[in-house]
Amino acid sequence: METIESQTIKRIIAKIAETMREQKDYLSRLDAAIGDGDHGVSMVRGFNEVELRLNKLEDNRIGPILKNVGITLTSTIGGATGPLFGSIFLKAGQASGEKEKINLEDLAQMFEASLNGVVSLGKAQVGEKTLVDALSPAVESLKKSVKQKKSLLTALEDAVLESKKGAESTRDIPAGKGRATYLGERAVGHIDPGAMSIYFILKSFYDVVKT
Repeated sequence: METIESQTIKRIIAKIAETMREQKDYLSRLDAAIGDGDHGVSMVRGFNEVELRLNKLEDNRIGPILKNVGITLTSTIGGATGPLFGSIFLKAGQASGEKEKINLEDLAQMFEASLNGVVSLGKAQVGEKTLVDALSPAVESLKKSVKQKKSLLTALEDAVLESKKGAESTRDIPAGKGRATYLGERAVGHIDPGAMSIYFILKSFYDVVKT
């Protein structure tokens, strides 16, 4: 598979929702160490609503599908998390436009747009213990794969691995942004739940595409 069609995008979104339900308690435990402890619950609430709305959406253009996801997450997840994760899908949707199928180059551009949106909104950079630590290396991996003309599946697999490493790297970083900043060095030793959620999103992409 060298392209991803709109129906596959819908399956990917459903897989993300399933994964968030499976990982709800784990994500909330991560958040309990450095935040409010409700990250898993919030992500499940958001993606459950996404699934409900997506089942009613008849549009087969990838842009409107992803924009619908972004708007739903922004409106149903509380705090700063909703707008940040909503921005990921909104910007990806804007980048994909009217297309009903996308290739690796399109995907790299979409995720880069997502990263730029998150950075613009949250002002975070790599090394500040946020979701950017997991998203940025995945984007760089996808862009590198485009230049190296890798297959879509291999490119996604590489991006997932980089995302996982990025998420796990937040264990060793004091919080530079968000609610956890009040902990300072005490945040060291704990993985950022937002970064881990990014890994789960990318892993869901890969798991669906490889089937």
